[in-house]
This record gives sequence, structure tokens and C-alpha cells, in this order.
Amino acid sequence: MAPMAPIDTDTATSDAALRARLSVMMFFQYAVWGVWTPVLGGLYLNQPTGMGFTGTQTAQIYATWAVATIFAPLVAGQIVDRWFATQRFLAAVNCLGAGLLFLMARVAPGHFWEFFLLMAVYQLLCAPTMGLTASLAFHHLPRPALQFGGVRLWGTVGFIVVSLAFGEWLKDGATVRGLFGLAAPDPASPLKVGQCLNWAGALSLVYAVYCLTLPHTPPATEPANPWAFLSALELFRERSFAVLVGVSVVVATELQFYFIFGSKFFTALGFDSGTATQLMTIGQVVEVLTLLALPWFVRRFGIKTTIAVGILAWTVRYGIFALGQPWWLVVASQGLHGLAYGFFFVGGQLYTDRVAPTDIKASAQGLILLATLGVGKFISSQIAGPVQDYFTITSDGQALTNWTGVFLVPVGVTLVGAAAFLLLFSERKDERPEERMAGPRPDVLPARKEIVPA
Repeated sequence: MAPMAPIDTDTATSDAALRARLSVMMFFQYAVWGVWTPVLGGLYLNQPTGMGFTGTQTAQIYATWAVATIFAPLVAGQIVDRWFATQRFLAAVNCLGAGLLFLMARVAPGHFWEFFLLMAVYQLLCAPTMGLTASLAFHHLPRPALQFGGVRLWGTVGFIVVSLAFGEWLKDGATVRGLFGLAAPDPASPLKVGQCLNWAGALSLVYAVYCLTLPHTPPATEPANPWAFLSALELFRERSFAVLVGVSVVVATELQFYFIFGSKFFTALGFDSGTATQLMTIGQVVEVLTLLALPWFVRRFGIKTTIAVGILAWTVRYGIFALGQPWWLVVASQGLHGLAYGFFFVGGQLYTDRVAPTDIKASAQGLILLATLGVGKFISSQIAGPVQDYFTITSDGQALTNWTGVFLVPVGVTLVGAAAFLLLFSERKDERPEERMAGPRPDVLPARKEIVPA
């Protein structure tokens, strides 16, 4: 028997240390977003005793994220490609972002334009950081195709942990009190929910300092062309890719119904704001399990079925939300959000990687993200707010929302998207993984993929 090759323990230790550093980066990256995005709209901005904004105004504030997702990465990419080391840029924008979050927390109720402009500037600064953290990790990981998923997973963990912690803080430790038989505290006021901005600001400051310890990632020697993604437009000659992009825009118009008003819906069912915050993490927990099962599901059933199941999972979830009862079924249906995110978004990225030629893979992935988190999410902001306002009436000084009417809209949207996808999308035999075991197509190589968070 030939002797086994010795294990380079120094290299293994160094590799593990690098992955740990990048994992902490991802934890902070998504913890900052996770503490405010699920609760700010429904439990603070759109509350009469909070900021007092209408559903339409609240949706416009969230729309700044979609607009920033479309335009800001082009500018940020040029900055880090030409002048700034990536880790220093991340430190600078997180420091500035912390200041803007603290300012937003101090905006007086009813001052819509002041809050809107602060949020718009914040998003323009910080929206590109999700892509930049991924590119930094890809730059330094020795085997990114194998290692990035494990590193990125800590972003979802950060989102879950901070949401659970903030929810428990809102409840004044009610869960811990219950374990010791102590009396439950009074429900948190919407103004207390607004402290999520101060939490996010504090996390941003810690994150900014931590970014300075990340591996040095200097500007590229040959800066990338900011309009390189236009080359991916040639993929529209592939009918199924065009169908995927079009359906992605349509389906993504459901996103803001959940992200803006999901937490408010749970309080309408009788949950306190802290518990509602914690319930919003169920989708992220299931997302982790979904991503682990995704490779097997794609091999067994193919990309078309995977993406279709992802879309229909949203349809079922919103249908249960529209029913609004029993409460345990509504809570359980939260898990379908994680299933839908993993199968639809990551499934779409997998298909794009298969059909895109090697030299435009990154641009093609950017086009998918632009369609979903950019265009689709922006359209969603223009729809979700007015729909919520339409189905809301004021009685005896209380705003009452017909949630059945609100959630039937995304039920219809996702059904149309699923039907169009099933009718128009064709998965060629050479795209099915089980039929490509003999070897990859010469123009299709493994690509580094970024997993989109929920």
C-alpha cells in the first residue's frame, strides 16, 4: 500500500482561519439588514402610533432599496475596481451608514420626506455591500466553488440570530420570564420597535471596525467595464432564458407584500410585536434546509420543476395568509417562504450558470438579480403599498386591514407566473444534470454563485 501524503496542518489551519474571518463578515453583513428589514415597515412606519406613514409611503421607503440595487453596484464596482481596497470601502460605507441609521431613528413621526431621503442615501451607500462581500470572499477563498456556500450560510445565521434577539428585547425577555414562571411584560409600543434602527446602527459601527481586519483586497489591475452586463443580453435569444427573466420580474412583484407588511399581519393575528419579529425568521431557518436539499432535488426532478415548485410555494403561503386561520397553519406556512426563496432564486441562478457562455456568466447572474431584486422589487413597492391602503379602513380611530384582500393579490400574481413558466419554459435534455454526467458542455464551466438571502 502506498503511503498516504502528509497533511499540511499549517495550510489547513490557515484555510480554516480565513473561512472563519469571512464567515464573521457575512454574519455582520446580514445581521445589520436582518434587525430592521422585517419589522421597520409594518410595525413602525405604517403604525398610527409609530411614524404614521400610509402603506404607499412605507412602500416608497422600501423602494429605495430596489432602486439602489439597480444603480449603486455600478458606481461601487468602479470605486473598488479603480481606487479603493474592498475592505476599506466596506468599512467606510458601514460607518457612514451607521450615522444615517441613527439619524433615521430620530426622525419625528409624520416627517415622511426626511425619513425617505435619509433611507435613500443609506441604500445608495450600503446596497452594494452584499455583492462586494461575496466578491471579497471569492477573491480569497482557495476553493470558492466548494467553500463559499459554507461561508455565506453564516449570513443567514446572522439574520436569524439578530431577529430573535431583537424580538426577545421587544418582549422584555418574555420567553425567559415564562421559563421561570414570571409575569409577562406589557406589549412593546411601535415607538420601541423603531429602536431597530439604533440596533442596526450599532451593529454597523462594529461591522465597520471589523472590516478593517479583513484580508487586503486591492483595486483590480484592469478595472472591469461597468456596462459589461449588456453582453448578457444576447442570452435573450434563448427563449427559456427570456422566459425565466420575464417570470422573475413578475414573481418578484410579490416580495414587498411580505417584507413590508408580513410582521404587521402577524400582530393582526394577535401576536405581540416581539413574537411577530421572531416568527419572521422561520423562513430563513427553512431556507438553510432547502439549500442543503437543493442539489438532490435538482438532480432528481430537474431545474424546471425546481423553479416551478419555488413559485407555487409562495402561492400556497399567500393563500394560507389570505385564509388567516388556524393560527398554527399560518405560522407553519412561514416555512414555505424559505422553500420558495431557495428553489426559485437559487434554482434560477443554477439554470443561468448552465446556459451562459463562460465569458458572460457573471454578467448573466447580474441580469437575473437585476430582474428580481431590482426591477421586480421596485414594481412590488409600487403595488403593495397602494393595495394595503385600498383594503384598509379607519374605524373609531383604529386602522383595520382586510388581509384576505391584500394577500389574494400576490396569490394571483404568483399563479400567473407559475402558469407562464410551466407553459413557456423548456428544459433541454443537455441541461438536465443526470443526462450530462458524461461531461460538461464545452461552453459551460462551474461558476461561483452568490446565494440571495431571504
